[in-house]
Amino acid sequence: MWKDNNENINKVLFDLPNVSFPAICPICGEKKYHMYMTKFDKNDSHGSGWVWCSGCKNYSHYQYLIPDNYENCPNIDEDELDSEPEYLDANSQIIDDLINKFYSNEIKCPKCNRELIENIKFGSREYFCPNSNYGVSAFVNEPIEEDDTIYEL
Repeated sequence: MWKDNNENINKVLFDLPNVSFPAICPICGEKKYHMYMTKFDKNDSHGSGWVWCSGCKNYSHYQYLIPDNYENCPNIDEDELDSEPEYLDANSQIIDDLINKFYSNEIKCPKCNRELIENIKFGSREYFCPNSNYGVSAFVNEPIEEDDTIYEL
């Protein structure tokens, strides 16, 4: 049975594009972690994303702004997609190959095709094109923000 209640499943996303799939799951430690994204319309960047672990069955499904130069996998039947990644998991090798190929390239600006500049700040990772002013960012939870330990002096 798939579990969608562990926010740690998303941690690997913050290391993109420096991840190769299958990746190490941040929950169980097995190299069975996958990612997939699909655009609602090929001319729009709005879509859905999934991350999941075939080992511990944790997953997350979310709305996602997908890079303009990403193309949906032609081998994935969009009508079979559901919030739970059962269908995606059965096709994980095809998906891993697609995502690895996509992220193996330099991150290019979808407007002018120049390489984006990465800027990491506390709490966020940004990619920016000084030529076209295109930018995209993601927020990162620092480990200290997730520490619920009560400390005493």
